[in-house]
Amino acid sequence: MQLKHKRILDVIALSSLSLLNASHVSAETPATNGDKDSPWKIDTAILYYDEQDRVNAVEPVINISKAFGEDSIFSARLSFDTLSGPSHNGASVSNEVQTFTSPSGEETYEVAPGDIPLDPNFEDQRTAASFQLEHKLGRLSTFGYGAAFSTETDYQSASLNGSLARDFNQRNTSLSAGISFTQDTISPREGVPVALSRMSNLESNGDEKKTTLDLLLGATQVISRNTLMQFNYGFGQSDGYHNDPYKIVSIIDRSTDSPEDYIFENRPDSRTKHSFYWRTKHQLNDDMIDASWRFMSDDWGVDSHTLDLRYRWNFSANSYLEPHFRYYTQSAANFYREDISSTEVLPQVVSADYRLGGLEATTAGIKWATKLDKQHEFNIRVELYEQSGDTAAADLSALITQLGYTFYF
Repeated sequence: MQLKHKRILDVIALSSLSLLNASHVSAETPATNGDKDSPWKIDTAILYYDEQDRVNAVEPVINISKAFGEDSIFSARLSFDTLSGPSHNGASVSNEVQTFTSPSGEETYEVAPGDIPLDPNFEDQRTAASFQLEHKLGRLSTFGYGAAFSTETDYQSASLNGSLARDFNQRNTSLSAGISFTQDTISPREGVPVALSRMSNLESNGDEKKTTLDLLLGATQVISRNTLMQFNYGFGQSDGYHNDPYKIVSIIDRSTDSPEDYIFENRPDSRTKHSFYWRTKHQLNDDMIDASWRFMSDDWGVDSHTLDLRYRWNFSANSYLEPHFRYYTQSAANFYREDISSTEVLPQVVSADYRLGGLEATTAGIKWATKLDKQHEFNIRVELYEQSGDTAAADLSALITQLGYTFYF
């Protein structure tokens, strides 16, 4: 259920930038006997994400990388997620018992009066793999390309990417450009529900598809011996099926404040995004400050800001602590509605998915890493995620725990 748990995966990734943080205890790598003998670097991690009374996720990950001479670098990533637990279906809270039916009509579940409507049947598994190759083109330029694929119960995704970077100004300035193309196939086992169809009169179609084109322009500048800045502009254009096939919207009888029926959501069939990203790293005597800000705006009316702060405290040559704080806020999509009145004309695009509503979220935590020897490193990260939004369904908290181990051979 990729569309249903995408927010969870985004939270996991954003809360720690990645499951496998590239910044280790030191930049030192094991001694080699020349470029041809450069060792394989293996990053492993397992992450546990647990929402209180909601969804939990377990994700083991392995990253592999190796430099071949001075001209090429190969990297690959393999991950496997399992998710389960109650998930909000989009319906609003009611003072009556609510009964919900799956698109096939084969599964039903009830929600008690006053409770947030949660689907107890949510569970999924995802396997994802990717690889990346980088080659030097002369002394100052680098060309990269790669591919990624993921599959789960009802969602498959495949993508290709390419990038080009060049150094200028005695290598104090670097400019880069990247492009990626992704095609997704959405195939719920019970079929894709017809948009805006009523739950009381279930209709479904076959598979749906979505394509996405992403462009990225970047600049990295050495400001001083101790300060490095990065600026990125991103453009994204997606076309096709954007609905979450499991999300519904309540139709409310205002005279009784009770649900009359439910319809399956309908989002626009295209989305255009623009994003701006700034990041600064500053080296103190022994420690380092890492700060970033990202702004995203799209033609759905969603504007978001993400502020991320890290302080790396190197309290010895072999270990460090890294406190982390992240703040996120977004405005609601222009078609977001908590519910619909039974007397109004049915809107052509509408969603009650709180991920498209107004949101605020904070992540706070700390990472500890230690270098066991030149070939082995261990780290642990613990973070608390808190979210609030326009509806009670958006209010949640989650504990994120990650164990990581790096070695060379």
